[in-house]
Amino acid sequence: MRGYVFLTISIAGEIFATAPLKLSDGLTVLLPTAGDVFGYVLSFYCLSLCIINVPLSLAYAIWSGA
Repeated sequence: MRGYVFLTISIAGEIFATAPLKLSDGLTVLLPTAGDVFGYVLSFYCLSLCIINVPLSLAYAIWSGA
């Protein structure tokens, strides 16, 4: 159960990071770029915590599919 919570946070972080990519204008505008970096770091960190309890193939399939 704990792994799926981390997977959900990872998916939310990915969505949070992807949304302001266009606003960052090639990673030159500070605030959207900081949001991008924070979201991707959060996403990959939570994904790494997720695969402790959830098989990698299943976690990656759900993460990339969402």
